Amino acid sequence: MHVLRVCLVVSLSLVLAISVFSQATAPQSSPQALSLLHQSLARLAGGQSITDITLSGTARRIVGPDDETGTATIKELATGESRLGLEFPSGSRTEVRTSSASGPSGSWVGPDGISHLIPQHSLMTGASWFPLFTVGRVLDSEHTLSYVNSETKNNQTVEHLATFRKPGFDGAPPDLLELFQRLTRVDVFLDSTSYLPAAIRYNIHPDNDSNSDISIEIHFYDYQKISGTPVPMHIQQYVNNALALDINIQNATFNSGLTSATFSIK
Repeated sequence: MHVLRVCLVVSLSLVLAISVFSQATAPQSSPQALSLLHQSLARLAGGQSITDITLSGTARRIVGPDDETGTATIKELATGESRLGLEFPSGSRTEVRTSSASGPSGSWVGPDGISHLIPQHSLMTGASWFPLFTVGRVLDSEHTLSYVNSETKNNQTVEHLATFRKPGFDGAPPDLLELFQRLTRVDVFLDSTSYLPAAIRYNIHPDNDSNSDISIEIHFYDYQKISGTPVPMHIQQYVNNALALDINIQNATFNSGLTSATFSIK
């Protein structure tokens, strides 16, 4: 089993490395999914070019017996970097994700101040706390988009779309291709009337087990226009269908000049 796990990690690393530097024939995206996401992007951008975002507000954290309130600050770049900072009576928590030519990386720090690296297989979706950046990234040439169906979510009718990254080369073994698509999949749920994202869903995984999924679903509510751009003022994160984080946004700032230094991995 140990040898198989090592081989799988090596194979996955090879897929990631090759996908960064090459492009090749891949399944075509659904025209319906492309149209819906382009309409969503137009609504979210509000005719502006947004390169960074800072959101701040109050937060409630519910994990096991812990239920506490505090503050949250979210900082993100359109290129994929993000920083979530939480302050609670039990201490501060930070999660940072970065993106580079060599692939994604990330870390989290809890109240004890110890930094923990996030495994690469939990960083491959590129999902964001700010829906504009998620939609913008899955619309790039590296992703395949498909239309799933129309359904009800959060008591509203939504259009369910699925996206995954193209492997960047032909000829991958079917099991490795399936693994890559599963690790990079992001489901986007667009309000059927406004085309604004109602939710996104993706999976993270235990540090030593890329085959086990932990569902992450982020719900977006109460969009309000700030400087012409719709911002969800209420954000909830569900982990395996249980509410884990409830954030109410009080301030939003665009294009403040955030740089990669804000997202350094410790």
